[in-house]
Amino acid sequence: MQEVMAFTVPALGALLADPLMSLRDSRTPLFMACFASLFNLFGNFYLVLGPPQWGIKGAAYATVAAQYFSAVGFVAVLWKRPTAPIRLSFPKWNDVVPFFSTSSLVMLRSLALIVSISILTSAAASAGTISIAAHQVGGLRYPPPPAALPW
Repeated sequence: MQEVMAFTVPALGALLADPLMSLRDSRTPLFMACFASLFNLFGNFYLVLGPPQWGIKGAAYATVAAQYFSAVGFVAVLWKRPTAPIRLSFPKWNDVVPFFSTSSLVMLRSLALIVSISILTSAAASAGTISIAAHQVGGLRYPPPPAALPW
């Protein structure tokens, strides 16, 4: 199942919904979410209980397919929108340099967080199933504190 879920694009759907929400169009993201959910539901029934009988792997395939269809639907809607056309272009280096200079500390902090969480997850996973379950529950019950506290 891990090799199937590695192809997921859940953040892409949320990312592509934002331009529509900024144009005060909340119906299209709602429609896409409903479509993806129904596609996932029927895909689960077919791939898990239907003729393929793939079990949990079928559920993973149905979820991945629903996410991709949703993302393709968002791109198609945004591509046809005259108020928010998709333009494929890359910024010039002179435009990117100020961004790197002002955000370098935030990127370094994020990299340090990702590395430390990866190391902790790897250590918990190597300790066994019960340890990784406790690690996951602990992460949900006691999330890490915010990076910048107001005081």
